[in-house]
Amino acid sequence: MAEHVGIAHCLSSKSFNPASSSLRGSQFSFVDILLFPISTWHGKRKHELATSAFLHHNDIVCIQEHRQFHKESLKIETVNSYDLITASSTKNTVNAAVGGVGFLLSPRARKSLLSVDKISPRIIVIHISGNPKLSVISCYSPTNCSSETEKDNFYRSLSSTINKVPHHNMLAVCGDFNAKLDNMSRFSHHQETNDNGERLLDLCDEHKLVITNTRFQKGLSKLWTYEDPKKQRHQIDYILWRKKWINSVKNCQAYNSMQTVGSDHRIVSCFVQVSYRVNKIPVKDPLRSVDWQELNNKPLLRHHYTVEVRNRYDSLLENADLEADYECLMESIASSALEILPMKKKRRKENPYKDPNIDHHRHVLQQSALAHRTAPSFSTKEKLEEAKKQLDEAYTLTATKHHKKDIFTLFKMLISKTHDNYESCNAHFDR
Repeated sequence: MAEHVGIAHCLSSKSFNPASSSLRGSQFSFVDILLFPISTWHGKRKHELATSAFLHHNDIVCIQEHRQFHKESLKIETVNSYDLITASSTKNTVNAAVGGVGFLLSPRARKSLLSVDKISPRIIVIHISGNPKLSVISCYSPTNCSSETEKDNFYRSLSSTINKVPHHNMLAVCGDFNAKLDNMSRFSHHQETNDNGERLLDLCDEHKLVITNTRFQKGLSKLWTYEDPKKQRHQIDYILWRKKWINSVKNCQAYNSMQTVGSDHRIVSCFVQVSYRVNKIPVKDPLRSVDWQELNNKPLLRHHYTVEVRNRYDSLLENADLEADYECLMESIASSALEILPMKKKRRKENPYKDPNIDHHRHVLQQSALAHRTAPSFSTKEKLEEAKKQLDEAYTLTATKHHKKDIFTLFKMLISKTHDNYESCNAHFDR
């Protein structure tokens, strides 16, 4: 059965950019590309990105230009129940981090994920199970003023990546291309095409891709995706879709969403009709949920369990030959454990940024941003900047409280452990 998937391209502040692809059942959802500067890519911004993805029903966010350098080829961490997968950036001649891409996956999208392939610090690919399969490429192009060699290498690598995607797959290429297209590209925001724009058009012609941003007739207010420090607006972020499946694309335009992430880019949302499948989940071994540690802590429980295993083993062995001795023993251990021993307690990791104060200031920021867009003035601009500052302060205050709580918990554990060691030593010498 066909379901609706939204592919959005949301761009964040200045030079940092994530992309995303969302799969949700029987309704529209988003694939967002977000651009962030590294100065704000920390716990606070990660939480705000994951929160915004949840509120807008986004299942996959592909991250570009995060400029985080780490030793692992792919690093995985959890942010608000979302899985954050990042590929390390590289270091240039002055030891500055360059590039870096990744994905932010919701629990729903994680079930349909087939693979994630890191191509380079500027290109990453995700494959999603479906009928047909959906492949999403998230990329970050060198700026228009970069060297010809750097731009040639990027587009050569991107072209090679597209060629490796099977022709029967749905394909979306989402990225910050730093490209401007003139009005010859149907409904575009600009009057002339720059060098990156020419390269982007050549890429589309070579691989039969359609630029969804310029496919639908929209007003200029729904075309621009980036506002520079001089308040000039540009359309430099695009979603490309394989021409074979272009009829699946229902709409594409830019939105003023995710203001709280701290973005000077906008979401570009492309609604696509697809059919997807959830991967089969392997059956979990129930014995892994048994809290075996309780046998060490509770002598009576250990004695009860030992007696029960012996009784069941003797009962099974009466009706079996010697060759089934081992199977009888394992069956006795497993069945007794599931019946007598307690299960492990699920430990929920506390989210330090899930705080009513943060939610309140996030709402205030959204209202201030809306008021400034509706009737821009110096007064609304000041209120918007003040709302951003208050949200940052709310994050800082919440993080400080959480760190103090962690320190106090560790201190209590240290005191308790020291006390136990002291009692153990006294008991040893009393003997």
